[in-house]
Amino acid sequence: MTEPATPTAPPEYYRDAPRRAHQLRRWQALAALVPRERGRLLDYGCGYGELTHELAKTHDAIGVDVNPARVAFARREYAPIPFSVCRPDGLDFPEASFDIVTSCVVLPFLKEPATHLAECRRVLRPGGRLLLMTASGDDLRSAARRMLARRSSHFHLRRRVVTGLARDAGFAIEGDTYYYDAFEDNLKNLPDILFGLGNLVLSTLRVRRFANYFVLSLRRP
Repeated sequence: MTEPATPTAPPEYYRDAPRRAHQLRRWQALAALVPRERGRLLDYGCGYGELTHELAKTHDAIGVDVNPARVAFARREYAPIPFSVCRPDGLDFPEASFDIVTSCVVLPFLKEPATHLAECRRVLRPGGRLLLMTASGDDLRSAARRMLARRSSHFHLRRRVVTGLARDAGFAIEGDTYYYDAFEDNLKNLPDILFGLGNLVLSTLRVRRFANYFVLSLRRP
């Protein structure tokens, strides 16, 4: 019998690998809003598991994702943290199972983001927190495309759209933070370099409006 292929990932996702600047910024933004009180935490859309690994240092964390290959990698690389494959349309956990849910850059890939948020709310206990991170449709590149009457990437969601979805799902917005792409991580062509320079200036000036990513801290009443 042929052994299954060993799951692989980009080099920066392995347990002891140096992280890219983008990964470090993403973690710092998330960590700034993670509730300090210990509790049961679900990383919903955990990908390769490196964020779940960081969260598990302070919380009773588990990760789920729809991608079996990524879950297999996370199980192997970040054992003994529990990882499992979830359904595309929801979770198999009972109501009020978690104190905290994190959802990091998952919303833009979903056909029904409202269903995802409803599931986050369902599995949270009353008073529990959802940390919702997404790529911003208010960044410099998206703003430029709107000025030129071009369509923005589906990957980017405007903040007002996300906050509206969160409120419609029954969440109260309690806090937020943001981060810019690291200049050195995205230098493929001249537009990338120009937008990167703009982001570098705005990041240095701590301008929130045009940040590439934002994170909302949401509470289930």
